[in-house]
Amino acid sequence: MSEFWKNQDLNGNGLQTINQQYSRLKRNNKTAYILAIFYPLGTHQFYLKAPKRGLVFLALSIAAGISYGLSPLISGLLLLAQLPLLVVDIITTDKQVIAFNKKLKINLSLQTNTAPPEGFRGRYHDDNPIDDYLSIKENEITAFETQKSATKKPRVFSFDEQEKRLKEMMTKNK
Repeated sequence: MSEFWKNQDLNGNGLQTINQQYSRLKRNNKTAYILAIFYPLGTHQFYLKAPKRGLVFLALSIAAGISYGLSPLISGLLLLAQLPLLVVDIITTDKQVIAFNKKLKINLSLQTNTAPPEGFRGRYHDDNPIDDYLSIKENEITAFETQKSATKKPRVFSFDEQEKRLKEMMTKNK
C-alpha cells in the first residue's frame, strides 16, 4: 500500500479501513533487527510492544552503568548477561513480528465499531423497486434464446450433448 493511502482517513469501519490501519500499525522484521543494535536500551522489544522484555535490557544496562563506578568487572558481567538474551531475541524476532502482526489483525477485525455507516442501504434504491427490476430481467432475451423462443424456458443441454453439437459444428465447418 502506498504512503498516500496509509495516511488517508476513510471515515468508515469496513475492510478497507481495517487494512489501512493494519498497514500503518504492523511491525517490520528489518526495523526490529536494526533496533536490536541498540539492545542495551531494549528498543527492539519496545518496538514489538513487549515492554517487560525491553525493561529487562534497560534495567541490566542501568545496573551495569551504576556498578561501573564500583567495579568494572561486575559492570562487564551485567553487559555480558544481555548477550544470551539478545541471541534468543534475534533468533525469535521473526516469530515475534508474525505474532504481533497476527494479534494486531485479529484485534482490528474484532473491533466493535465495524457496523456499516448509519443510513447505509447497500445498492437498493427506492426509486427503482425490485419488482420492476425483476420484470425487466424476465423479459430480456439471453444469448442462448432467440426472439421466437423468448417466451419458452431455454433447454439446458447436458455436457455430452454440448460435446456432440460441437463435434457436429466442427465437421460442418470443414
